Amino acid sequence: MNGLIKQSDRFKLYQENEVIFVTPQCITSDIKKGLDLNMFSLIIFDEAHRNIGDYAYVKIAEEYSKIPNHLILGMTASPGGNKTKIKKVCDNLHLTHVESRTNEDEDIKPYIQKTTVETIFIDLPDELKAISKKLKELFDSDLNGLKK
Repeated sequence: MNGLIKQSDRFKLYQENEVIFVTPQCITSDIKKGLDLNMFSLIIFDEAHRNIGDYAYVKIAEEYSKIPNHLILGMTASPGGNKTKIKKVCDNLHLTHVESRTNEDEDIKPYIQKTTVETIFIDLPDELKAISKKLKELFDSDLNGLKK
């Protein structure tokens, strides 16, 4: 569900369905209007790495974590580049366990498609080389200012 569905209709759909896909902005709005999160047995946050700062996931997880025996699953293909970022996401989602999978894991291997990567180097046309040179000069100028 998204904001194109009237809030009153969303509340009916929450009652009538067992599995619901809803934007975090909608559910945040619905919580403010009295949506009882006790009706949910599990909340899954896709793209969980976005769960930082003022993002809607943070508010939803905070409210849902107040419910006894709540279950939260966070999923992402890009958890973060360091343990601090991953811990922050886990803290914000009230997650206590992290699992990671790679293409080499035995339970993943059967589902990985063979890929072939071919790198082709090309020469840029002169006008693109000139633009690239100007952009690099601007970037270097800004970077030097920051360094100082």
